[in-house]
Amino acid sequence: MTDPATRAADPLTAIGVDPLTSGAPVAELVRALARAGQTVATAASLTAGLLAATIAGVPGASAVLRGGLVVYATDLKHSLAGVSDEVLATEGPVAASTAEQLAVGARLRCGADWGIGLTGVAGPDSPDGHPVGTVFLGLAGPGHTEVMRLTLRGDRWTIRIGATHRAVRELRRIVGGEP
Repeated sequence: MTDPATRAADPLTAIGVDPLTSGAPVAELVRALARAGQTVATAASLTAGLLAATIAGVPGASAVLRGGLVVYATDLKHSLAGVSDEVLATEGPVAASTAEQLAVGARLRCGADWGIGLTGVAGPDSPDGHPVGTVFLGLAGPGHTEVMRLTLRGDRWTIRIGATHRAVRELRRIVGGEP
């Protein structure tokens, strides 16, 4: 058993500390969504559910987090999130249009005000020819759809957590009315 003093000094094992929420304004996002009376759902390929887990790490998240779709396999992007077969066949699973349709699919299928879609390449290999660190982030909500291409550096964990934190920051910006 770990010494309680050691646990308190190590943020990854400290009681009551969620390491996923560190470094991103997740609590601020949850508060902004709650103030707006809005909800969020995710469809994540690249992060395999890490984004929903990060949001869920905030006390009170159950008031705003509707759920998440883990669509790691390409066929699940279509069958669970509703990405069109045509987009998957012509543009592939790692594309701006795929991220947009993931966001819209998460929103519609989970009955949320906002949907976030994440797809990309965390490495170490790139099966679709995209450079490692290529990430597409889609956001879809009331009267707003936005897609951005991110280029992240690092190992698999760094890319996955970086994409998660960027998604949190971007939705926080939109919901909070920040520039």
